[in-house]
Amino acid sequence: MIINELSFGKLYGIDDLENSFHKAFMSRKNSSWMIIGKKGIGKSLLSFRLASFVINRKVSSENLHNIHLVSPLEDNKSGIIKKEQIDNLIVKLRLSAVNNEWRVIIFDKLDMLNINGMNSLLKIIEDTPKNVCFIFIVDELMKVIPTIKSRCQKLYLKGPNREECMIILKNKLGDLNDKEIKLLSNISNYSPGVAIDIHNFSAHKLYFNLLDTIKNKDLIINIDKKLLTIGKNNNEKSWVISLLLTRLINISIKVNNSKDFLFDEEKIFIETIRNRFSPKVILSKYENLNHRLYRIKSLNSNISMELSQFLFNLH
Repeated sequence: MIINELSFGKLYGIDDLENSFHKAFMSRKNSSWMIIGKKGIGKSLLSFRLASFVINRKVSSENLHNIHLVSPLEDNKSGIIKKEQIDNLIVKLRLSAVNNEWRVIIFDKLDMLNINGMNSLLKIIEDTPKNVCFIFIVDELMKVIPTIKSRCQKLYLKGPNREECMIILKNKLGDLNDKEIKLLSNISNYSPGVAIDIHNFSAHKLYFNLLDTIKNKDLIINIDKKLLTIGKNNNEKSWVISLLLTRLINISIKVNNSKDFLFDEEKIFIETIRNRFSPKVILSKYENLNHRLYRIKSLNSNISMELSQFLFNLH
């Protein structure tokens, strides 16, 4: 997996971040770091590049056995790092590295660690073993407890712009046409990793199905069948639906939509929504969407029911 990460491709906007990290690390200013940015923009790739530098003093695929990844387990449907994983890490860190070699612990999705896990992790950070460097990947910084944040040096990854995102997607998804590439870029908010997930779930096709329901509410009943093909579990389905519906509402309430960034189907959706509802009512629809998404994620409410009711409320 690490070799794949190192060979993933070009990362945009990382030169200054890497230089800052290299200088700080060589001066031994900090051994705990956070890479912060929205999902799918290359934080994981950057973390492996930095880890490789710590071990080899250059970005290289050598000595990868000294890079340890802590991430949510594949069979863990909640997507949360478990405290047991932290306990196992503590045991591993008690063992001395061969020849005092550097070891790097990469935490993917630190913000998905619960409070007990974070408190256990804090104890490790406060007493970091010799020649150990922590790199934490964070999507939402506000979910990390202050005592961990204060002990880490932070690197904010901006990610690619629209054109850069489309270049990455064309390289990774060469079988798609320009319209599909543009759509994935738009829906993902220029996050290549998110765009690739959307493509893997075939969610970009569902997006046009959702747009069509604004013209004909009878099509809403067919959405249930489309949902069956999206994602492996409710967490993935709710994530996809959240992305797609948020895109729909955002383009509806945005005052200055660039026509070049919209498809004809989206223009029809916007015109229809604005003819039906005032800006204030559209905002209330957005609040209703957030409420429904909360019920899906936190209360295990039925996704199909919540989605259908939301779409019917647009008529």
